[in-house]
Amino acid sequence: MFHPTEDIRIQWTKVVLPPVFLEEERPVSESASATIFETRREIVDILNGRDPRLLVLVGPCSIHDVKAAREYAGLLKKAIDELSAPDHHRLEGPDQRPSSRPVVQD
Repeated sequence: MFHPTEDIRIQWTKVVLPPVFLEEERPVSESASATIFETRREIVDILNGRDPRLLVLVGPCSIHDVKAAREYAGLLKKAIDELSAPDHHRLEGPDQRPSSRPVVQD
């Protein structure tokens, strides 16, 4: 007697439409197209050494928990803001309290 051995934990399935249907329903805007084009150009410049910025690729491959994804996005935004601050260097003095004056600050 054969026993079920495949997909035994799957409770339900849902058909996912191919991207072409979404593209028809929600075509890319001119603004989004410009953002994609410009971002790709910037990435090419970074990879070819014409732009000194650091390129960091992060993120989940899929999202199953919307709340966790939003929390992750907030943390990512904070990290991006910190990384993309224009040459902001700060060395703290021996006293780390906010009221103490830094040794160096731009």
